[in-house]
Amino acid sequence: MPIDYARAAAWSRPGYHLGVADEPVEQRERVGYWSGDNPPTAPGLPDPREHVDRDWPLPERVRVANYLRRGEIVVAYLGYSYCRFDCGAPLPMMGSKDLGDDRYIWPEGLHHYVEVHAVRLPAGFLEHIGPRLPRLWPWWRVGVWWRRRRLARAIARARAAELDRAAEAEREALHRAATDGDLARVRELLAAGRAVDQRDKYGLTALALTRSFEVARELIEAGAAIDPRPPGYITPLQQAVVANDPEWCRYLLDRGAEIDALDKFDRTALSYCRPSLLKFLLERGADVRLGEPVCNAAQYGDVEMIATLLDAGAAIDGDGNNTPLLLAARNHTGDAALAYLLERGADPRRTDEANHSALMHAASRHSLASVRLLVEHGATLRPTGKIRGGVNALHMAAIGNRGKHDSAEVLEFLLGLPDARAHLDERDDWGRTPLCCAATYGTADDVRVLLGAGADPTIANNEGHRPVVIARARGLDDMVAALEQL
Repeated sequence: MPIDYARAAAWSRPGYHLGVADEPVEQRERVGYWSGDNPPTAPGLPDPREHVDRDWPLPERVRVANYLRRGEIVVAYLGYSYCRFDCGAPLPMMGSKDLGDDRYIWPEGLHHYVEVHAVRLPAGFLEHIGPRLPRLWPWWRVGVWWRRRRLARAIARARAAELDRAAEAEREALHRAATDGDLARVRELLAAGRAVDQRDKYGLTALALTRSFEVARELIEAGAAIDPRPPGYITPLQQAVVANDPEWCRYLLDRGAEIDALDKFDRTALSYCRPSLLKFLLERGADVRLGEPVCNAAQYGDVEMIATLLDAGAAIDGDGNNTPLLLAARNHTGDAALAYLLERGADPRRTDEANHSALMHAASRHSLASVRLLVEHGATLRPTGKIRGGVNALHMAAIGNRGKHDSAEVLEFLLGLPDARAHLDERDDWGRTPLCCAATYGTADDVRVLLGAGADPTIANNEGHRPVVIARARGLDDMVAALEQL
């Protein structure tokens, strides 16, 4: 919706006064509103191309344009207008506001039509502003020259950018055809002499982009490099693995594809592997020590795949921030994988890039079984060091609720831990205690559990809102009653 600036101050200078708009916006006359290229979208509006008057003297046009520029801001919109002459004027130059005086309203870019395209405005409007037109100073031609130069430069930049986009689209035609799986178009472009290993703006070749085995085979037969160097964010073999196509993988490997080729994120084909391809890749010699493939298996919650990789020598905790245990803790189907990883010796104290632990993630998705297992293996409510958001596991259990009804038992279990009292009223970066988070996202049961453990209901967040105020705003009478009993 437009923002109303109807009473914004007019730009008043000696000789430039436009008058004060005493009449409401709705009652002022509109001038300079044009139909677009599709007249039905603007029925009844004039076409500016039918009102061009090349005999209108430039000095008078400049005076009228200067008056139009100094209008009072009436309404501001979220989008820009555009020039109906399609002259290439950039949209910001055409403006996004309506201006006006005490009688008329006009678009912010109307001065462009008057000064540049000699569009004559209605006689009544010109008669109205005639006595108010600003003085034309001796150096007015310099201003016109500067504005025309600025417009010409802006148009040249816009057209150059458009040409660059067109040239880039032409250069990447093979990439688009490969991505779309358009075999006929790929053959047409290759026959026209298109470079098969040309890279797009992301550094990928067409072979690395295609998701079609037929297109990949056509590109390879045309001489495409099977292992482009340097690699992009995905390799051709990884695309075949993502497609879960053993025939495609076999075709690439038989033609020399490196099975352990790393992409720019240091992942191998095994890092994308699904269970159906795992045995095949291992038989072809894939190295389980590269690319942290156990993370991929943990993300799918596949215990059998995890076991196979670990038995083959894969690292259980890896070197990165996203360890298999953390990924299993985030996964809503990862309870079995999490239990197996802990059984195999995964470290429950490892944290991700935000310094959030597996216990915090499991608490966030309200998995009591996983929370219990992690605590039994030494996990704590709050990792050491700075945590993004300043939250602990109690916060995460309350925040992750969002209207669900299975978090009270998780909170109750966490509050039974020896260090729970020390973190019960801990405030995060927004000043929220776990009780405040429960009032914001949780249920009355969550609030009752926290109050029963001794949570302080008088602590407000950084905005000064106490839990009871938040509960009232949500309209939860049972939660308000529980908070007001204390």
